[in-house]
Amino acid sequence: MSECIQLADLEEAIGCADIDNVGGIKMKFQVGFADDVIAWPSLPGPSGGSLLSLLQAGQWEGALQMKAGASLKTVYFTDETGVFTITMQGESGCESYLYQLDVSRAKMEAAVFGLENALRGRKLVIIVEDKNGTKYLMGDEKCPARMVAADASTTGTAVTDKNNVPLRFQYSCPRKLVYVG
Repeated sequence: MSECIQLADLEEAIGCADIDNVGGIKMKFQVGFADDVIAWPSLPGPSGGSLLSLLQAGQWEGALQMKAGASLKTVYFTDETGVFTITMQGESGCESYLYQLDVSRAKMEAAVFGLENALRGRKLVIIVEDKNGTKYLMGDEKCPARMVAADASTTGTAVTDKNNVPLRFQYSCPRKLVYVG
């Protein structure tokens, strides 16, 4: 098997800012319809006979571009209720990564239900940003992100319970990558 990524030492902290690490995602994400994308970033690949650095091998190449008049829309959710995960999946020889975004929006209401109705069954593109400023792209040219079943929306039982709408999105990607476009 030919090599495409150059192994290198990975120091404890690559830069001064790497010591500053906080958990969680920002209380918003961007979402749009995959059909409105005219240019997708590509998987990183070696060029000119040189191997990829570890940094290059861990990020998308290029930027997302939307059709004229189309844009990603910002969706806010209740702070500290969102989590973004990347989990390895598949059998030996066909491993990939499942990207999953789970968020919760306090208060069941028509506009949130309308958003769910608009996204249900649609091919999506989503950008999530963690509280360290790292962005993640969900969706690509071959495999869009999708809204999938989450926990039930609920009024809660007691007055002190949260009236809540959970949302879940998933995307399978052949690699674990950050988005810098």
